[in-house]
Amino acid sequence: MDNPRKEELLNKQVEQHISDEERSELDRILQTEWLLADPQPDKNWKHLYQSYIRPRSIRKISTRWVAAAAILLIGGFTYLVLNLHDNQEHLHHSQHSLTHIVGGNEAVTLSVNAKKTGNLSDQSIEDIINTLPKEHNTGSLNQLSVNTHNSNTYNFTLPDGSKIWLNANSEVTFPEHFNSNERRILIKGEVYLDVVKNNTPFVVVAEGTETKVLGTTFNLKTNNLRKQVDATLFTGKIQLTTASQELDLFPGEAARASLTGLSKYTPNLKKVIAWKNNQFYFDNENIAQILSELSEWYQVKFEIQDNSLSQRKYSGAIDRNLPLKEALDILNFGTSYTLHITDTNTIIVTKKK
Repeated sequence: MDNPRKEELLNKQVEQHISDEERSELDRILQTEWLLADPQPDKNWKHLYQSYIRPRSIRKISTRWVAAAAILLIGGFTYLVLNLHDNQEHLHHSQHSLTHIVGGNEAVTLSVNAKKTGNLSDQSIEDIINTLPKEHNTGSLNQLSVNTHNSNTYNFTLPDGSKIWLNANSEVTFPEHFNSNERRILIKGEVYLDVVKNNTPFVVVAEGTETKVLGTTFNLKTNNLRKQVDATLFTGKIQLTTASQELDLFPGEAARASLTGLSKYTPNLKKVIAWKNNQFYFDNENIAQILSELSEWYQVKFEIQDNSLSQRKYSGAIDRNLPLKEALDILNFGTSYTLHITDTNTIIVTKKK
């Protein structure tokens, strides 16, 4: 970006830390750029600005949630900010609230000792545990498993007070109480952890690796098909261990464990953490990469009818709470493509005429 102030304000908008005064300033900057770049500025800007950007132009997305700070930064020269929200409603995530339920009552489930016990769409983990027969609460510790399904994330607090966020299609298994020697959990998929610091080691087991911490915040993502694990550290220190190697990570670093060994790399932290903040985050990615993320979340297919359409790169963020049609509207306004969804749940991408 050639305007440092614009970049600063856009980053604040993505992170949802922007003030009303700063948002107004960003609106003016973007309007100026749009006017300079568009051959029909008055007509196009007026339509786009009134339909999507102005906070007072309220578009109610749902009675259960609203879209907030959906941003698409168009690669190269035009930057489009879409800020959809209702002044009367705000997104709220409680300890046991689902962020996006489309899978019905079984969107998030709890199993005890590998046997499904209940659904977490309308009750907490503690509520379900308290209903277990008393004989289940004696002797060896129960092993609990929380599983998220398509298009759902879930967050709750582990027995030691550590907080965990599960991305879609993820699972965590943990004991109902940790012992005094070790806090050990098993994960599949992708999780973000904020581990309470104490003298008992916290161990995360995933795809043949162990990540050991005392107190820290980090993201862990497994890929069963590729047999790899990616660990990204935000605060504190962790140690990633395989059968033959171990590697220490410090804040801002990431490591990948795969069949070829352990390797360290520098991650895009905003990209890594975006799912936890209910966002799709794109960093210099083409339309195929963008739609790959959207299709996995919304459980649809996509078809790009001209391979040349994948050459342009885009950066920015879109709120994952948006209905699919709203997300496609953003891409339609902010890119050089036309996207529509068919009756067979396939996104068709063509070049704008």
